[in-house]
Amino acid sequence: MMAHINFLEKKQNFKISLNLLTVSCALVFLLFLFIVISAWQKQSYGKLEEQMNALNIEVAQLAQANTNSEVKIATEWKNVEGRQDWSKILTEITLLRPELISLNTIEGHVTPREVILKGMGTNPEVVNLFQKKLKSSAVFLDAVLVSSEQESSGDKQRYQFEIRCQLGAS
Repeated sequence: MMAHINFLEKKQNFKISLNLLTVSCALVFLLFLFIVISAWQKQSYGKLEEQMNALNIEVAQLAQANTNSEVKIATEWKNVEGRQDWSKILTEITLLRPELISLNTIEGHVTPREVILKGMGTNPEVVNLFQKKLKSSAVFLDAVLVSSEQESSGDKQRYQFEIRCQLGAS
């Protein structure tokens, strides 16, 4: 049997008749759907809460590590106070030292903040020039020639010297 549709016929009004069973089933389905969606949202919310708690713990650990780093840096700065910047001092001495001067020892003292240079020069003028250069340096506040002694070996004359230099602020 074959059905055919006649498009020339006048349309009939279709009425949907709903009975109580159909409405009840639809409401139960909607309620079930609501419960499923609600459970899914609670599960997602729980996962988000777990992630937030994990992030809060991580942030607290990072804050503690940062505090520990700050304490360590402050402690290291306390340990460094009063120490000399030897690279700056040695560079300055090297730049100011005339070629006719040789240094035997360099001693540093924290209190008073001074550097003692002991060495040898070929003549007293070179030793005085070295002392004046040290005195005018930005690294040293003052440079005093403490001692200078002449030594002779054969035809060579040398002058042993000791210069005390007060260090400026580092």
